[in-house]
Amino acid sequence: MHKKFTLPTRITNNTLSVSDFLKKKYSNFAQNKIQKRQINSSLAQDVPSYSLSLSDYGNTQYYGKIEIGNPPQSFNVLFDTGSSNLWIPCSNCNSSACIQHNRFKCSNSTSCTHTGKSFTIQYGTGSATGELLNDTVCFGNESLGICTDKNQGFGCATSEPGQTFEDAAFDGILGMAWNSISVGLVSQPLTQIFKNDQLCNEKRFAFCLTSISLGPLLLSSTNASAILDTGTSLIAGPSSIINKIHTKIGAKNYLSGWLNLNCSTIDKLPSIHFNIGGNNFTLDPSDYVIQIDTVTCLSGFASVDLNGNMWILGDLFITKWYTIFDHENKRVGLAEAI
Repeated sequence: MHKKFTLPTRITNNTLSVSDFLKKKYSNFAQNKIQKRQINSSLAQDVPSYSLSLSDYGNTQYYGKIEIGNPPQSFNVLFDTGSSNLWIPCSNCNSSACIQHNRFKCSNSTSCTHTGKSFTIQYGTGSATGELLNDTVCFGNESLGICTDKNQGFGCATSEPGQTFEDAAFDGILGMAWNSISVGLVSQPLTQIFKNDQLCNEKRFAFCLTSISLGPLLLSSTNASAILDTGTSLIAGPSSIINKIHTKIGAKNYLSGWLNLNCSTIDKLPSIHFNIGGNNFTLDPSDYVIQIDTVTCLSGFASVDLNGNMWILGDLFITKWYTIFDHENKRVGLAEAI
């Protein structure tokens, strides 16, 4: 039984290819090498632990509820470990994508303040433009969750052009990477909650790959690294290796960077193995093939040439492997999802 998906609107309704989307998103990463550094961090005093349930939309979007302002206004946000800004639609936004989602009204919050600054965020296939506000942001609610103070900065979008976010299951995006890559260098909410003793060089949740294999075929064994990114649906890697994978699994051109597969051959395809720290993390064909219907099957792999042998492990990987993003200690944990 193969998982069935709805093809993400953000790609089918845009002329940018999957590769172009990823290159734009990671444009500022290509010049930066991953640096390892031990960080001593501590949880902000008197902050209780809190678990936030996430909703899963077609294994391509993971989102959850946050509250902003006083009294609180609720929003569903995509938790994106590959970006660093929080933004939600603004009440004065008349774009179709805004109208179809919850919108924040600053005048309804006694703690909201205007900064007089603007922001523009480009995600490759979509963008958001608006003003920067300050207010309280809560994971959960003020009595049971974890909140920032009223000086937390975030973007209030007054324009969301195009169709990218129209059909999204979420209202806005909450970036969870580090502040060094945020637009306008606005600190994201987790920075207030997890207070670090010193600055870090990390920009995203990235680590080294020991090797990558497709069945018995060794694809890479040196200088490979990977980013775990909840804001990317696919698994992306260097074009030279992705081309080998597509040849091996019989994928052919379909549309805008997507490659088509014969649905009847899925069970015969090889598994792909990502070796991390001596442990194999395997994706079976049913994990990396996106089955739209009984006759339409797409490859979950995409080509992107960034900083050498760089891979992006998106939602297709995270769906199979239970992933812990430890923002406090700058580390990730992986275990098989059951």
